[in-house]
Amino acid sequence: MFGARRVAKQGIPKASKSLSPQFHQVCMFDQNDSFDALQAIVWGDFGPLDKKVFIGVAQIQVNS
Repeated sequence: MFGARRVAKQGIPKASKSLSPQFHQVCMFDQNDSFDALQAIVWGDFGPLDKKVFIGVAQIQVNS
């Protein structure tokens, strides 16, 4: 989302180390914030000596 402003940001705890991690996290946002899209970015953190690796991004359009 280029040229967009950040309304809210939330982090989630690290998933357990496995070959098929489960990402079942609920994030709540205030309804008073007016936004038209939700963007989720996933980073991989493979250990204390490795850098974070970009895994993917999802952008969801929100109807008002």
